[in-house]
Amino acid sequence: NRLALGTYHGLVFFDGKNFEGLADDQKLPSNIVISLYLDADTLWLSMASAGIYAYKDGKIIPSSQGSPLESATVFHLTKDLEGNLWGGFSGGIIKIHNEQITVHEMAGHFPRVNIFHTWRHGLSNEIWLTTNTGIYRLKISDLEKLKTDDKIAYQSYLKTDGLPSNSITALSSAYATSENIWLPFSNGLVILDPKKLKIDNYHAKVLIDEVRTD
Repeated sequence: NRLALGTYHGLVFFDGKNFEGLADDQKLPSNIVISLYLDADTLWLSMASAGIYAYKDGKIIPSSQGSPLESATVFHLTKDLEGNLWGGFSGGIIKIHNEQITVHEMAGHFPRVNIFHTWRHGLSNEIWLTTNTGIYRLKISDLEKLKTDDKIAYQSYLKTDGLPSNSITALSSAYATSENIWLPFSNGLVILDPKKLKIDNYHAKVLIDEVRTD
């Protein structure tokens, strides 16, 4: 057995005594591997400015060439109870099902953010996102309609709601149990209980003081 490490010098393996990199014919386009996720016999590599790659049976497999992910920075992957992998990148959300990748580009639909973590809590219709501007919650069913809908409804949680900062740590993974979600910040951890969060349906009052026609 070997320990796989994602480093600033690519994918490295450690057998307990020695470190070994990839073979010369299996090099990656970027040296920076941000995170790894092992799903059965496939090791997924989240890359800086190079999308996502898979390592299987001793071979590197390009998984995002020709897609919006090809030159994007992918941060972390998580797995839901139905076996789907979810991820965030600098531009949107990734879903991987049976090694097939679906990319949801969020530009124009969602605040301009880097999405670090994306996970589904339990079997709900909701996914949670951590970003450089706060935490967001949105419905999967709304996400799947992004091709035709101009905007997507979401709930945001910011420093004004009690977070220590609006920027969640990008290089540390979030952790979810059946009850809580553990979120990394630069100065500590936040434990979030989704059941206790209420949606704020506040609508600002609008006062129209003049109407003109031409």
